Amino acid sequence: IRRVPKVVPEGWSSQRAGALQEAHRDLLRFVKDQPVGTEAGAIYSPDMKLLERRMGAAHEIRMPHYSGEHILIHNHPDGLIFSGADIGKFILSRSMEILTAIGNDGTLYVIQKTLMYDGFMARQQYLGLKEILQECVKAGNMDRYISTIEDFLIGGSAYGLKFIKSRT
Repeated sequence: IRRVPKVVPEGWSSQRAGALQEAHRDLLRFVKDQPVGTEAGAIYSPDMKLLERRMGAAHEIRMPHYSGEHILIHNHPDGLIFSGADIGKFILSRSMEILTAIGNDGTLYVIQKTLMYDGFMARQQYLGLKEILQECVKAGNMDRYISTIEDFLIGGSAYGLKFIKSRT
């Protein structure tokens, strides 16, 4: 929990980034006494005020839909990158500004919609991603699944996504 990295999303102050770092610490504290694999998520307002936090079994946590601008943070106990479902929720939500995943090992992944974000292009690219990920799952090819997601996130800069990966 002490090793949570501080990242500064585009357009953020150091103070706001510090509040995001503390939110990640709080989320990890929230699940620290739970069985291994427990996932949690929290929704914050753009000024980093906690709106809601939930806990659940791995891959079963359901966060409510928020229509106002918000930030969704969640943990990935295994420290892996975003899932296809995570990316879909982010791309298809017009009001989600940032999505993060923090691993129990301190690995942090962040996706942000920048001022240059093109929702139409992002959605089109996501639909193609979804098909490839389904093929990876059918083939049981986890390495290709992860590399496909990384390629999608890195290439997202072409339509206004910013991807940050940080390890402690």
